[in-house]
Amino acid sequence: MTTKTLKPAKISIFLHRFYRSARRVVPDCVTQTQAVAFNMFLAFSPMILVVLGAFAGSAAFRQALQGIIERLRIVLPPGTLSILSGFLARN
Repeated sequence: MTTKTLKPAKISIFLHRFYRSARRVVPDCVTQTQAVAFNMFLAFSPMILVVLGAFAGSAAFRQALQGIIERLRIVLPPGTLSILSGFLARN
């Protein structure tokens, strides 16, 4: 059985092309990653309100959600806690 190996010249060409393509992609990739992170940050609070609105119909769920919100106090931004508490108090 014969094994096929790549010749050093072909590996060198591949590495050169790979390096050039990576050099073109990386600056744009960083910008797009920042844009996605910012959009996820903007969508976080409205998404929580939609989920809470769907489940806050009954008193049992409302009480459970208030407990969850209290546990998430460490992670959530300070303004989000007051928004969520006010939302649950109204509904």
